[in-house]
Amino acid sequence: MLKLDLFTTEGEHPYKTGSLRHGIWDSFSAPLLVALLFITAPLSGQQNDNVTDYISSIDTVVYTLDDNLNLFSSHEVLDINLELDLTAFLSDRFAEEYFEGKITLQPGTPDARTSELRLKARGNRRLELCPFPPIRLNFRMKGEEGDDIVTNLKLVSHCNTARQFELYLFREYMAYRMYNVITDESFRVRLLRINYIDTGEKKLSQVRYAFVIEPTEMFARRKGMVEIDNVLVRPDQIEPGAFDRVALFQYMIGNDDWYLANLHNLKVFAHVGGPGSLPVVVPYDFDYSGFVNTHYAVPNPEHNISSVHEVS
Repeated sequence: MLKLDLFTTEGEHPYKTGSLRHGIWDSFSAPLLVALLFITAPLSGQQNDNVTDYISSIDTVVYTLDDNLNLFSSHEVLDINLELDLTAFLSDRFAEEYFEGKITLQPGTPDARTSELRLKARGNRRLELCPFPPIRLNFRMKGEEGDDIVTNLKLVSHCNTARQFELYLFREYMAYRMYNVITDESFRVRLLRINYIDTGEKKLSQVRYAFVIEPTEMFARRKGMVEIDNVLVRPDQIEPGAFDRVALFQYMIGNDDWYLANLHNLKVFAHVGGPGSLPVVVPYDFDYSGFVNTHYAVPNPEHNISSVHEVS
């Protein structure tokens, strides 16, 4: 079992010991107690006609993405191999183009499955900061029932080889998992141990942890919803419990890097065939939170705080 010590930098490296010590909840209880003071009364108001019309116009939704590969049905670390020209990929990470490669799930086991792969660097701030950026994976693989499955995944990488960046990754993974515990209306994640096999000139092969995030369409299918991404939505147009839950959680982890008006680090989903029901909001990207505590995280200058460890 992988044990996570997210707030300790001393000790042996996990690739040598095979484990990480546990230490997350010691830093969890105090922010939670403070955050309980932030619980607000349910928001009220009428739905905007545009939102109502948009939801009412949804007759049938055809889902093309399912978790037939069981990527998110377990919390066990998933071993994978990624074969690609890593030298070229890292050198040209700002090029908005896909690189060809190969992916193997559970290599060296009877359940191993291999597929051709297309991948490219993604992200905004982390694309600029990370020598090893986040990645978008696109591949087609046979499912358990023999069906062809097209999978488009967002992968959060280790960013940098320094130990502190690995801790950032584990903390952000745990932020997603904490929100999974709070509500099922959240994006699932899966921790990976990746063997990057460099087919390029420098042979920069390495083993690193990463995690993948449940795609929005997979979430929508799981919850019987559809994403709303082209209609302006106000807080009073969101299901009150869902919006309050997001606000409370973001406050608890010290994250002010989200904004409903432009859907910054938020996704909005509406129930299919649920007349009168309000949309829900689902957060993602927690690297700017005080909980993850990245060295590059800065608060929104409009919030009158000098650090992501403060609360306003």
